Amino acid sequence: MLIIPTEDKFNWRQPPFITIFLVFLCFTVFVTQNQASAYRFGLIPNDMNYYELLTYQFLHGDTMHLLGNMVFLSIFGFALEKRLGSLGFLFLYLATGVLSGLGFALLHLHSSTPLVGASGAISGLMGIYLAVYGIKKREYFALLGPFVGTFRAPAYFLLPVWLGQELISEYTTEDNVAYMAHAFGLMFGVLLYLILSWSGLFRARVNQSFHQEAELKIPKPKLITERMRKLEAEFKFDEALELCLNALSNKSIEVKAEQYAELWDFTFSLAMRISDESLRATFYKFLEQDDTDSQQVFLRWQSYKDRLTWSPQSAPAKHTIKLCQALVLNNGFEQAQQMLFELTQTAHWTSQIKQYAEDLLTPTLGRHQHGQLIKLTLAAEPSS
Repeated sequence: MLIIPTEDKFNWRQPPFITIFLVFLCFTVFVTQNQASAYRFGLIPNDMNYYELLTYQFLHGDTMHLLGNMVFLSIFGFALEKRLGSLGFLFLYLATGVLSGLGFALLHLHSSTPLVGASGAISGLMGIYLAVYGIKKREYFALLGPFVGTFRAPAYFLLPVWLGQELISEYTTEDNVAYMAHAFGLMFGVLLYLILSWSGLFRARVNQSFHQEAELKIPKPKLITERMRKLEAEFKFDEALELCLNALSNKSIEVKAEQYAELWDFTFSLAMRISDESLRATFYKFLEQDDTDSQQVFLRWQSYKDRLTWSPQSAPAKHTIKLCQALVLNNGFEQAQQMLFELTQTAHWTSQIKQYAEDLLTPTLGRHQHGQLIKLTLAAEPSS
């Protein structure tokens, strides 16, 4: 009988480093161990040293023993490390390994056969998995005699199934597998997690991970619509640009910033294919946004400056000052100072605009030499 969860995949954005490390460590120990290793570092019930409760977990009897355990460690490690955090996962893995080994040793006090393998700790992970997911329905792959397929069930549904399998095997199978170590691992995994969760440990982090996962599953509104794409394909760039600008002017708190950034990229790509004037007007719209990020302003300026032909004489004064701020924050002091100086020579340099420029730029200048020049430029008297 084989039943394993299938919903939790490897996440390349947040790799389970501890799981990967444990797998690597077990493989490394396996290729360096010898026949004496089991008696030196394995858990011998009638002559037990406390360090053996840890070291036995990283030894394995043969290649199939190792590979089977590493597959299960990967499956449950991928599912749990993201929930528990790396350190919490490592602690629970080792702790359940220690407890399952201790339970097995107490049950076989007169045995001189060394216990080796990560099975007890991995069974602990299986118990923790059941406790973490509780009554939540999860998808499982099952191999039950002739039956092969998948099914969905609450996690706790599998506790009697997995535990029963180990207990039945203990009393009906004659081999060298430590079924009771697996059974102890399952029980201690469930109990240890529940006790620590009830005491306040792990609960907040686990709940947060479920909340974040649920948010990711909520369908995101599409900002770049099929209509926009169709107009672009038909070379109706003006109409597509108008739709984009309308969408950008009606922002929703339900839409994330990166989605708006993607729409802005698409909008600028349309404006570039229309004319320099459209590109300039789009850049003005971009600067008008209250939540415009200075880094994004700078990057777009660097991309389009050759076609924008910026003139403080014709550009809105507040736009020029916002652009100066982005330049200053990205060490473009000389260009910002020149642009600001040209603005002070125009009729746009009023008392109101001067105050706006001082409020926006002064906090960003610091003691840089060019920052002092910009401060002198800001001191220019406004036009009458």
